[in-house]
Amino acid sequence: MGGESFMMKINIAMITKNESRCIEKCLRAAAPYVDEIIVVDTGSTDDTCEIAVSISDKIHLYHFDWINNFSAARNFSLEMSEKHGADYSLVLDADEYLRKPMQDIHDFLEASCAKCGDAWAGYLFRYSQFYGDNDQIDIEESRITRLIPRGTRYTGIIHEQPDFKGPHISTPFIADHDGYLDRSKGERNLGYLQKEYEKNPLDPYICYQMGVALKSMKRTTEAGGYFSKFFDLIAGNDNAFKADFVKDGVVRYLYTLTDINTSESLEKAFSIVSETEKYFLENSDFYFFRGIFFMKLVLSDTAKYIEYLPEIEKSYLRCIEIGERDDQMTVTGTGSFKAWHNLGLYYSLFGDKEKAAKCQEEEMKTKQRR
Repeated sequence: MGGESFMMKINIAMITKNESRCIEKCLRAAAPYVDEIIVVDTGSTDDTCEIAVSISDKIHLYHFDWINNFSAARNFSLEMSEKHGADYSLVLDADEYLRKPMQDIHDFLEASCAKCGDAWAGYLFRYSQFYGDNDQIDIEESRITRLIPRGTRYTGIIHEQPDFKGPHISTPFIADHDGYLDRSKGERNLGYLQKEYEKNPLDPYICYQMGVALKSMKRTTEAGGYFSKFFDLIAGNDNAFKADFVKDGVVRYLYTLTDINTSESLEKAFSIVSETEKYFLENSDFYFFRGIFFMKLVLSDTAKYIEYLPEIEKSYLRCIEIGERDDQMTVTGTGSFKAWHNLGLYYSLFGDKEKAAKCQEEEMKTKQRR
């Protein structure tokens, strides 16, 4: 591919079912930047299909009989994308909305193939809205392998992953995502995950996803059980901690333990924080949790844990030192305005009005930049 003189072709490969809420916004955002769009519908009963074909003549609609396997549907969409000449396919969901790329996509493909060869995969940088504490909407930043070369296929019946072992690079693709705000998907996903877990109970990724799904449904104790198994499967494995989902899973497990809020769960969280900090030296989410955790720990038994009081300030200062980074899965603000906010509360608690005011000022500045 890379050595030829013709322009390389990039298509979008998408699977849908009952996406009338968002399909038009998604397709209108994406259409200007790709050659063709493959929409594979798996059984919509709303007007998803009618909306899709009305957007652009770039869009090709196919139907796939649902067999309770996301990879099977995803792989069919890739086959159709390649049938329409794709050298690379951008895998997109209907609740993801592309921003205007900072670079011409075809120029990017040609330059990347000249540098990396014909077989590489690319990351989509995604901003996902989700419900955080007290149902406040937060934003998670993540990199996901979504731009994949011809011939690559997915595995896994849910939360499917591309089976590609070659080099991965950054791309100009950025998307906003609002699918996590649909709480009904948690229940739907749980059924598929339980089937996958029955087949692969020792797969840390499946245990992680079970924990995520149950936590989103506020089934905290059950989530803790799956996160515990996930952690046991990856603990002490340095290579495992290179995966974004492992770091994300550890942080989610820590929050789950503090939500359970027993002396045993707090002690477990303390142990995990101490054991895993070496893997999170540049991760603002971890240090943000660390600040929250040590505050909760000290308040739970001040006489016992008072020596850890300075760790609260140290944690938030470290968040600010790390800053906001786009090379890992983190929640927006833990390296900036959220850290300044919590640090200001800490100073206010101890009557340091000058430092608290400075934190409030920095919080507003960094929030405006985001």
